[in-house]
Amino acid sequence: RFNFQRHKDVMIFNGLIGLGTVVGQTAYNILAFHCLCSPKKNYLYGLTAIGVPALAFFVIRVMLNQNTWDIASEYRTKRCRKLSLTAAFALLGSVVGRAVVAPVTWTVISLLRGEAYVCAFSEFINPSSLDGFISSIPGPEIMARFPCKDVPKTARESRVSFPEWSGTASQGFTCTERLMTLPSTAA
Repeated sequence: RFNFQRHKDVMIFNGLIGLGTVVGQTAYNILAFHCLCSPKKNYLYGLTAIGVPALAFFVIRVMLNQNTWDIASEYRTKRCRKLSLTAAFALLGSVVGRAVVAPVTWTVISLLRGEAYVCAFSEFINPSSLDGFISSIPGPEIMARFPCKDVPKTARESRVSFPEWSGTASQGFTCTERLMTLPSTAA
């Protein structure tokens, strides 16, 4: 019974960490994340918005785990030889298992919201895949502006053609919806 209670407490704590991460990620997207709308900068900025906070959460959680410091103190005092390989993997699994909750939650919510993803991969969409889209601006420059609010509504709502899906009911997505799919038309 004691073991069940301990696992229940860990699950509740991980759930609270996940919920806090969702709230923090949502607040970050609303208050701080604004796509740069610049070719060659969108990609790095979008991926940084997804990856850097996740990495920071992982490092912080590893540092806050008591098992990390137990292993470090045993290693420092040279008592680590008493630690069996099985016990070492169990401790490492415990540290990593608890540390990945917030980073995985951050990454999944970032990808589900799609703002950073669209920002990162918008410049790689081939403008020739857009039906009726005519622009005098070079492809990467105009496509890098799609995640931004200053894009004309007519350009944002031009229809996308999917030659690989011709004859299906999948046609008729707007440009923004196309950017949310995998970048299969990457240049």
